[in-house]
Amino acid sequence: MSPHDPQNALFNVGLAAAHYLAGRYNEAIVYGRKAMQQRFGLTNGHRIYIASLAQAGQIDEARAALAKLQELQPGHSIAGSNGTFPIRRGRWLNSLKACAKLG
Repeated sequence: MSPHDPQNALFNVGLAAAHYLAGRYNEAIVYGRKAMQQRFGLTNGHRIYIASLAQAGQIDEARAALAKLQELQPGHSIAGSNGTFPIRRGRWLNSLKACAKLG
């Protein structure tokens, strides 16, 4: 796999989600950030990054990241994220609700 392959961002979103679900939010932040750097327009990378920041207690950073996501995807909503991300219950949904309080 080439380190410059734009599909690597999808791999990093998957790693971020795995770490997130395991409760390793700091590791999830690292992979979410990598995904965003590799493909800024990939909104799933932004969402897992924001949720991880919020769960790690990095609220100011989560707010700033949420603002970037809202610029990238105006009208972003929890309902929309819940419909496009396969994990619909538990910590993910709770983090989305927590992120709603950031903005």
